[in-house]
Amino acid sequence: MIPNGHDSVISAVIKDHKSRIREANRALVNTCCSQRHACIHHYVTSIICSNTPMVFTSVTYPWTSPTDNINAVDGCGNNLLFVLDPKGFVDHDQPTKLFSDLINMLLERGFNFGHLDHNGRSFLSLLCITLAFQIEWVNYLFAFFVQFRNVAQSRDSSGLQLIDYLSRHPDVHRLTKDVVPHLSPGASTFQDSNQEQRSKLLPDEDVYGRTFLHDFVRRDFILQPYAVLNLHDLQDINRYDLY
Repeated sequence: MIPNGHDSVISAVIKDHKSRIREANRALVNTCCSQRHACIHHYVTSIICSNTPMVFTSVTYPWTSPTDNINAVDGCGNNLLFVLDPKGFVDHDQPTKLFSDLINMLLERGFNFGHLDHNGRSFLSLLCITLAFQIEWVNYLFAFFVQFRNVAQSRDSSGLQLIDYLSRHPDVHRLTKDVVPHLSPGASTFQDSNQEQRSKLLPDEDVYGRTFLHDFVRRDFILQPYAVLNLHDLQDINRYDLY
């Protein structure tokens, strides 16, 4: 794992996210699983771990197809990929193939992969900090979906970028040379970019994403009250009438 100056912030994000997932699972059990003996949620994990891709696809498709709005979100703005547990994928002998099958299936349904939740995070920021996440999935997603390049250039409400979350992954050095520049501008490999550089989207940013403009508008003189213009007498407000 690469040392990350944002570890405490990310740890708090993980703790909050796990707590919300547990609450969502309790609600699912109470409203669906406990009411139906043949509930499909009972079988999803075992099917994913069965090493049978066709069976996985045949179960996952009807699991998502009854959903009228595949981009539906919860109260936090999270869609279904925000709560995806990738453990079942890595137990398979072709985890990337299985993951890409799911992505392609969602693509056919018009899934919005560039969606950000109410905290400005994409599902990839939360997915990549799970223990079972594979870094090859980032290479796959960035190779085929332009949306992720835009997502990588944004900050969430904590001031963090996707690269800050990815930095915690033990295999982050396996990101391809085509992906790294989108995550850390100016770097050709992950090793080329130090923590300070990775945290910048613009050359004059500090590690929290603040530029000179942020400091400028916080100065005292900006907060001073000024005389309000008399909007009933518009003459000479911008002096165009002199010419």
